[in-house]
Amino acid sequence: LDVELPREPWRTVWIDGMRYVWTGPGHWRVIGPRHRIGNLIDRLRHADHRGAVTELTGALSCFRIAGSGAAELLMRVCPLALGSINRDEARGTSISGVPALIVREASSVGSWLILPPRSYAEYVGLSLVEAARTPDRLRLFEPASPPPV
Repeated sequence: LDVELPREPWRTVWIDGMRYVWTGPGHWRVIGPRHRIGNLIDRLRHADHRGAVTELTGALSCFRIAGSGAAELLMRVCPLALGSINRDEARGTSISGVPALIVREASSVGSWLILPPRSYAEYVGLSLVEAARTPDRLRLFEPASPPPV
């Protein structure tokens, strides 16, 4: 395969336009341009390894949130402590209650990839837009204050 896959939990590597994400012991998710996936699948299926190759093309959507306010926007819809994620790391989490893989990219500006199931793409997209429109931090994941007496 000519790629050194990440061996540490949730680490990612970016090699030749493809991102390889450790998602569990012996499990990786590959993110890249659709036109390159077919060649990669052929190489993996013919490589000398034990395991299965499952093509998820079309199963997931991908959103990129980038800019100085990216983490703030994501904190409005994601319960994960984003400050605990280093560059080139990923986590399994949820976005507005939808399971998703989130990847912090190594870039000079805050840049995150969000990969929810494709069937939830419209909902997640609208949630991200609403979070961007909201001027203050949503308190979705904080304990509710008791009503005034």
